[in-house]
Amino acid sequence: PDPNGFGLINLVIFLISIAGFVLILACINFINLITARAANRAMEVGIRKVVGSSKMQLVTQYFLESLLSTILALFIAILLVDLLLPTFNATLGTELVMSFSEFHFWSRIVIVVLCVGFVSGIYPALILSSFQPTKVLKGIFRTGSKGAGFRKTMIIIQYTITIFLVVITFFMIKQLNYISNADTGMSRENIISIPFKKGMEANYSNLKNELKKIPNVKYVTGIIDRPFQLGSVTSGISWNGKDTTQSYRFTHTSTDELFTDVMEIKLVEGRYFSSEYSSDTSCIVINETAAKIIDKSPILGEVITIWGFKVKVIGVMKDFQHVQSRGKIEPLFIYYADRGFSYLLVKAQNSFDLRTMEKIKKVYSEIYPEYPFESTSLDDDYHNMYAMDNQLKSILSQFTILAILISCIGLLSLAAYIAEQQRKSLVLHKIHGASIVKILVIQLSSFTKWVLISGIIAIPLSYIALRGMYSNYAYHTELSWWVFVGAHGCALVIAVITVLYQALKTARVNPVEILRYE
Repeated sequence: PDPNGFGLINLVIFLISIAGFVLILACINFINLITARAANRAMEVGIRKVVGSSKMQLVTQYFLESLLSTILALFIAILLVDLLLPTFNATLGTELVMSFSEFHFWSRIVIVVLCVGFVSGIYPALILSSFQPTKVLKGIFRTGSKGAGFRKTMIIIQYTITIFLVVITFFMIKQLNYISNADTGMSRENIISIPFKKGMEANYSNLKNELKKIPNVKYVTGIIDRPFQLGSVTSGISWNGKDTTQSYRFTHTSTDELFTDVMEIKLVEGRYFSSEYSSDTSCIVINETAAKIIDKSPILGEVITIWGFKVKVIGVMKDFQHVQSRGKIEPLFIYYADRGFSYLLVKAQNSFDLRTMEKIKKVYSEIYPEYPFESTSLDDDYHNMYAMDNQLKSILSQFTILAILISCIGLLSLAAYIAEQQRKSLVLHKIHGASIVKILVIQLSSFTKWVLISGIIAIPLSYIALRGMYSNYAYHTELSWWVFVGAHGCALVIAVITVLYQALKTARVNPVEILRYE
C-alpha cells in the first residue's frame, strides 16, 4: 500500500473506472456519428440488397468497419501512451513501462479492442442493414423517431457521465483545499521531526537539554510513532462493564510529559503526564472517542486493564487526527515513557530559520557523531499524506477535460445533423416572421433540455458517490449545493457554446436557397 493507506489496488480500480467512463463516451460518440449519418449510406445499402447481399453480409461488413476503426484508434492510442507515459509516471510517482513483448499485455489489448469494436458496432450494423431497398431507392428514406430518440438518449448518457465527473472533480479540489487548512486538533506549525534510533537512547536526556538551550527552541519531546500516523493498535483492553460481545481496537503510543505542549493538544478533563509524579508510569491519557466507548462517569480515576496490567485514567484529550489521511478518529490511549522513542519532536518559538537549524545540527552532531542528521517538517508530513489525493485529482481533472471534449464532439455532430434535418421547418418559421433570436432559442432549447435531464440524473448519482468517498475522511468539506448547480451550469454553458455556431449558421440561412427547388 501507499503511505496514505489508499492501496495500489484501489488506485488501479479508480483509474480503470475513469478510463471505462471515457471509453463509454467514445463508443457512444461513434454510434451517434454513424447512425446520424445513416442517410448518406442508405443508397449504398439499397443497391447492395437489390444485387443480392443478405442482411448478415451487411451486418458483418459494418462490424468489420467498426473493428477496423477501433484497431486504427488502438495504434494512435499506443503512440500517445508512449509519448505521455513519462508525464503520467511523474504525476503518480510510478515507473510504468509499455511491455510490448509480453503476451498478457497484448491479450488484454485484444480483448479490449474486440469488446469496443462489438459494442460500438452492434447498433449501427443492425440499423444500416435494416434499410428497405424499395424505400431508399425511391428517395423517401427517413431515419425515424426511434433513431432520433436513441441518439438523444446517448447524448443524455454522455452528459450524465460528464457532469458526474465534473462534480467529483470540483469536490475533490474543494476537499483538498479544505484539509490543507483544517483544524486537526493539534498543531503542525514550526515543528520538525527527527528520527531517533535505539542506540541513541543513552544520551536522550542530554540531547533534549542541549536543544532547549537554543534560543528559538520552545519544546522538545519524544514519541514512538510519527504524529498523524499512529499505527499501533490493540484489542487487549478491558474495563468494568465492558460489552464483551463487542470488539474494540484502540490506537496507542507513548510520549513524555511535553507532547501536548508541543502539539498544542487541548485537555477536556484532568491533566497530562508530569515527571513530578512517579505514579504516572502506571497511568494513561485517553481521547474523547475512547471516553465515549468506555462510557464511565466520572472517567477520571477509572481503572483500565491493558495487556493484563491495571492502569488509571488521569486525563481526557480533545479528539485530534492521529491516524493516516483517511479514516475516522479512532479511540486512543497514551502511556508515559522517558525512553524507547522513534522520533524527537522539536517545536520552535517562530519558524525554523537557517540559524536555528544549524544550531540543532551542531548539537546533534556533537552528541551523535556516528549518526547523520535527518529531519522533516511536520507540516510537510501532513501534506504528504494527501499526495495520492492530489495525484488522483490531477488525473481525474485530465480525464474530465477529455470527457467534456468527447461529449462536445458528439453534441456538435448531432447538432449539425439535426440542423440539416430541420432546415426547411426553420426556414418556414423565418417566412412567417420569426426573428433570428427566436430561431436560436428554438434550436438551443432542444439541446439544453437534454443536458438538463443529464444533470437531474448525474447530481444524485454524484451525491451518493461523494457520500461514500467522504466516509473515509476524518475531516471533510460540506457537500455544498452550489457545486452541484455550478457543475450543471458549466455543462449547460459548454453545450450552448458547442452548438451556438451551428445554430447561428442555420438561423441566418437565406430562405430562397432552401426553397428555390421546392
